Amino acid sequence: MSKSRKQTTQIVSYTVSFLISLLVAITTPIIPILAINFNASQIELGLIIGSASLIYVPTTLFVGNFSDIFGRKHIIELSLILYSMASLVYYFSISWHILLLGKLLEGFSLAMLWSPIEALISNTSEDQTKANSIFGISWSSGSVLGSFISWFFLDFLGKKTAFMINFFVIVLCLLFFFVFSEDEFRFEKTPQAINFKLNLTEEINLIVPSFMYSFTQGIVTSFYPALVDLLALGNKLIIVSLTLMMLTRTFTFYLLGKL
Repeated sequence: MSKSRKQTTQIVSYTVSFLISLLVAITTPIIPILAINFNASQIELGLIIGSASLIYVPTTLFVGNFSDIFGRKHIIELSLILYSMASLVYYFSISWHILLLGKLLEGFSLAMLWSPIEALISNTSEDQTKANSIFGISWSSGSVLGSFISWFFLDFLGKKTAFMINFFVIVLCLLFFFVFSEDEFRFEKTPQAINFKLNLTEEINLIVPSFMYSFTQGIVTSFYPALVDLLALGNKLIIVSLTLMMLTRTFTFYLLGKL
């Protein structure tokens, strides 16, 4: 792969990372509010939000091996197709059961996206530290902007409008990525068997804080918007709170990268 093609692949990957993160942040507060509108109970709401993680965790354990076999580019393209399908499911949902199906598709698609796209960026970059830093800035800034933009859909454009816009943006990302990105991977007819090993002793220092952070964030992003909506405190409170949370997270990542 030529240097110019590598640079193009990196730019495309950063752009896709930013846009997908932005779309996820836009719909994050909308889904629990829709679930409440569909008369979902607290347990059902937790099931909807938690289902994405139930799919995300086991999928990420194996997606790296599959991307090595089939190519990172193809796995990323498949993830974008699945995420576009999830957006359509959300848009046409008429009950919390359909929201659950959309959330399962979303969790599966995002699990197939982040690890391969980060690996693709690293493999096409001469300075991996700089590339990883830009990657972190791209998706975290998308989260901040998306949290703010979601206010327009909650108050003006309509909740389900966000999902249809999501669909078209994802399709554009897919076409953009398909045409302009490139992977050095070449398929082998007899790929090695997939092996996965997890050393809990070595990884425990990463697993525990990651779990605590994800657990807390899951509660905030799922039950908090629904609670504010039920108490009729106004959508602006949701947007300001989530935007500040994402902004603080992004700023923290930036500072940690400087240490």
